[in-house]
Amino acid sequence: MKTIRYWPHVVIFVFCSCMAGWSQASTPEAALEEIATATKVGDIEKHFPAKILKMIDDLSPKEKTELRQELAKEFLIGEHLKQEGLQLRKTGDGHTWEVVKDDGDLKGTIVVKKSFVSGIDALVILQATDRKNEDKDRSMSFTISMSLEDGEWRVTGFGEFRELDFESEEFLGRFRPNPRNADAGAASFLRTLTTDLITYASTYPTVGFPASIEVLSGEQSSESSPDHAKLLPPGVTGNPVIREGFEFHYQLIDAGVNGKEGKYRITARPVEFGKSGTMNLFIDESAVIRFTKENREANENDPPL
Repeated sequence: MKTIRYWPHVVIFVFCSCMAGWSQASTPEAALEEIATATKVGDIEKHFPAKILKMIDDLSPKEKTELRQELAKEFLIGEHLKQEGLQLRKTGDGHTWEVVKDDGDLKGTIVVKKSFVSGIDALVILQATDRKNEDKDRSMSFTISMSLEDGEWRVTGFGEFRELDFESEEFLGRFRPNPRNADAGAASFLRTLTTDLITYASTYPTVGFPASIEVLSGEQSSESSPDHAKLLPPGVTGNPVIREGFEFHYQLIDAGVNGKEGKYRITARPVEFGKSGTMNLFIDESAVIRFTKENREANENDPPL
């Protein structure tokens, strides 16, 4: 069973299921239901923004095939649920779903907190709670935003703390292997690291910022601890960490305990400058990503991205 970081796939399914009673033609709820129950990528694509569809149309046949395979892995939610041995069980209040294993063991709950529809825009706020045990419940809030475009309700954003913009090249960059999109993927991973470092320091205040990125990872079968926080997927190891065609170097300057402000720096450099990426990136405890297109390590004096 994956931890709460798996909820982004589940919460869309729960939201559309909670709203299924409202569903009718051309509603956000009906569109989300179609996404959640889709068995092929084509049923999902039409609910992406037109800008993304245009970007897909511009790909070569080989690139389209590869992209659709990646989209299937990411967004065929029903398949994800089956693979994880999960079922959804609606409670009597009509707004809460329980996430249970096939054997009935309760693993979490998802609650529709608020939903809004205004003209061609829609927004829903969900709260997912990982009920691993009574002493270690963890909750996160998610938002799904949609917009009516060309007669279809399309998902324009989805996220936890910072929403992923489905109309951006950063979104497509998660699937499309070229230097420009690799830059966006590296920037996205820096944001993830920043969020996880802050979460780690808040969870383990006597430790502060960790000595290495590696401790943010950990096997899902183990208990969370300062040495295996399970904020990142298993296998994120080493210094540098190699991801998105980049090398990520983490340096702890001050852990930030006993009332002191924590300090760290992370640099991201393409494995092959100009091929696996076209810029060098930098971030520190300010959470501002800085960049240079020169073939050198970025630093705190470079302009913000």
